[in-house]
Amino acid sequence: MRLATLLRLGLATLIPCFVGCAKGSHARTVQNVIPNPCESRKTGDVCLGQLPLTAPIVAGEGRIWALFPRDHGFVVREFAESAERVIAEGSCQSPMKPAVLGAVVHRPAILCVDFETGKYAYGQSEPSGEPFAIRFELEGTLAVSAGDRLREVSHFVPWGGKLAILYRTFASSSPQDGGAVATASLAQSGATASSVGTGKWWLHFASSPASVEPMCPRAGMAQCGASPITLYAAEGQLHVILPNGKSHGSFLHIAHQPGKDTQVLPVTDVQSTGKSLSNACVAGLSNGGVSVYTPTANLVSSLTSWQGDRMGLVEHKNALMPQGPDVFAATQTRCPPEVKSLGTFPNGSLGATQAQTQWLRATRANQTWVIGYGVKAFSVKQGEVTYSYPESYWILRRHGGS
Repeated sequence: MRLATLLRLGLATLIPCFVGCAKGSHARTVQNVIPNPCESRKTGDVCLGQLPLTAPIVAGEGRIWALFPRDHGFVVREFAESAERVIAEGSCQSPMKPAVLGAVVHRPAILCVDFETGKYAYGQSEPSGEPFAIRFELEGTLAVSAGDRLREVSHFVPWGGKLAILYRTFASSSPQDGGAVATASLAQSGATASSVGTGKWWLHFASSPASVEPMCPRAGMAQCGASPITLYAAEGQLHVILPNGKSHGSFLHIAHQPGKDTQVLPVTDVQSTGKSLSNACVAGLSNGGVSVYTPTANLVSSLTSWQGDRMGLVEHKNALMPQGPDVFAATQTRCPPEVKSLGTFPNGSLGATQAQTQWLRATRANQTWVIGYGVKAFSVKQGEVTYSYPESYWILRRHGGS
């Protein structure tokens, strides 16, 4: 063990083991706090001692937007290739909280939600002034069956003069009040009562009157625990890509067009290009094109992991995707992002490799990658040493190269 590590652990922690670890006694667990990554960041890096309030988004070439708390409200911060700034600010009416951040017509848009009642408010930044004020212009209520609870709101898309909102509820019950429309739609989808144990995903349309379309479960699709990969509008339809909980390593492409039957489309299986996917990845291009890559389990890889030599692919030439892609490059699809060389922790601390990044986003401008990700607090035991990371962070890096 290095001298610096011993000093960090401290004599007060080590001495009791030296004097009390006699034969037959229980060894004392040593606590080792991994150094703060903000203390060793490289020039040009940004490191904040808190995670964003919602999933950050890639807002375009070389730009990442993230929502952070400020006083009694929130601010939208833009991280670009050479600078950062606050571009919008506002607050949700209590007891609503920020649930989803989006980019609509190149401006920040916010969806605030009260998870107890299902009420929501949608707003977009004013077209003038900086930082832009968020003006809420639409309110409504998400349909939740009696006895169910609103668990998650993941995406929204303003489309066809309506606002489409993708959300999840848990615990089935009999219909009552606003839940009647949800339960009726569930029955029409062909799902059975036994298929709702892992929750239900719905697509809400804010119109007059409001309507809701079941996304999962559907006939032949039993489990809906995982979050959707993306929601976007393309070719006159709304598209939802989500994991099929019934089959490990399988994904569903659901396409919905008002007034027509919802379709479940196949996800094309293609040969990978030397990369393995452990998670789905959404790539965006400057011309509006979108490619959604999903891991595919083959006969060999399905026995060990999701990684294999093939992948699923859904492509559209032009798509409206307010929550943005995971990776954005001007002319090439780059999934997954090549960011392993940057490392999650610049200090390379022992035990830090156990940390998992959250909300990895990457976008390229000129010859610079702008990469943002969160690191959650965690604790892991290796032998008699427990490595802990007591705080969460949002880290942004700028990296030159291809």
